[in-house]
Amino acid sequence: MRISKGKPVFGRKDTVDFRTLSEIILAWLVKFRDDYDKLGIYSVPVDIAEAHPENSSEKWLEIIDKMIYAFADIEPEYSGEITIHTDRIENSGYRRLTTEVSDQDAWERYREESLEHQQKVEEGLMLFGEYFRSLWV
Repeated sequence: MRISKGKPVFGRKDTVDFRTLSEIILAWLVKFRDDYDKLGIYSVPVDIAEAHPENSSEKWLEIIDKMIYAFADIEPEYSGEITIHTDRIENSGYRRLTTEVSDQDAWERYREESLEHQQKVEEGLMLFGEYFRSLWV
């Protein structure tokens, strides 16, 4: 992506890879949150203010943090080794993949962490959509 005459111009790579837009949104959300704290802006969406009159700013920051987590999208890592074997299936022509892991306990933890991560990302993205029009003051 580049800026031309004050407008963004996207290349083909930008349109087939969501990371460009995700990186822009992430940087903006981080700056928005930082300014919210530094400038003492205590504007919050009405539904949050009504539901949490005593600590609405804290609740709003928690929601923004969930959005930031979603766009950062740093996936958990498996600490062991993974070996993938491919076998040709005779009739269909498809390849069967068999996965071997060096540490089954670590693999199970990784799978649980990955599922939890995916759920948190989905939550943050949903919140971004819900509160998109509230992300300015």
